[in-house]
Amino acid sequence: HVSDFNNWWPAEMDFLRNFKLFVDLRQPHCWEVKCDRELVPQARKKLNDWKGEMLKVTGGAVPCPVCVACCSSVLHFGNYVRPEEIESKMALALSGTVPPEEITVPCPANHQLPLL
Repeated sequence: HVSDFNNWWPAEMDFLRNFKLFVDLRQPHCWEVKCDRELVPQARKKLNDWKGEMLKVTGGAVPCPVCVACCSSVLHFGNYVRPEEIESKMALALSGTVPPEEITVPCPANHQLPLL
């Protein structure tokens, strides 16, 4: 039960404070307009801000989708594939020595991710 909608996240996940949005949706007949004009633009801005911060922090590294799906915290950057790994595999694909569909990129947890 949420009693304070300004603090809806669990106490142990206080970092979510930075991602709160507010749109007054008490009037059901206004939901579509409110979502189009308020909620979606706020969500886009938060996602773009987050994406920019993630690129700064990770240096362009890409989160491993297997690690993320297995509930590894994306806030711990050990599960990110380094750009150099991707670039070296791209070079291998472009060389034509190995079919691109056979090339994989390992994440630090050794999940083999397909290049394509």
